[in-house]
Amino acid sequence: MERRRRASGEDLDSIMDLVRDAKRQMIQNNVYQWTKDYPNEQIVRSDIENGLVWFYGPGLKACVTIIEHADKCLLKRLMVRSSISGEGLARYMIDDVITRTRASVVEVTTNHTNRPMIHLLTREHFNPVNELIMKERSKFGKFITFQKYL
Repeated sequence: MERRRRASGEDLDSIMDLVRDAKRQMIQNNVYQWTKDYPNEQIVRSDIENGLVWFYGPGLKACVTIIEHADKCLLKRLMVRSSISGEGLARYMIDDVITRTRASVVEVTTNHTNRPMIHLLTREHFNPVNELIMKERSKFGKFITFQKYL
């Protein structure tokens, strides 16, 4: 089983390094989802302070923001270090959240160009439920919201 722990303020630099690595991966794979200003240090710091960021994996080389609100569990900014990408850690992270949450639905929103995430969500039996244009990222086209009812 992979390691899992809640991120602390001391982890900010490590998480921002993961953000930079994820942005590089997105550029290399023609995924248009994040901007040079999103996500930024202020967003990540706030997520850490609110106890929403979880590290996973060997050497804690992956993380995800988990927001549980009412009966919904939102997964945001799921990142896996490029050096271990493709080894199943993202799938493990999603499965772990599904196992642990008390919510009745897990939700992920991703850009239509993020084929690896769309493939993973489809494989994990998430269903597309909505398409939207994000105001601050409208140049990237549609984003797709996926849900899995538990």
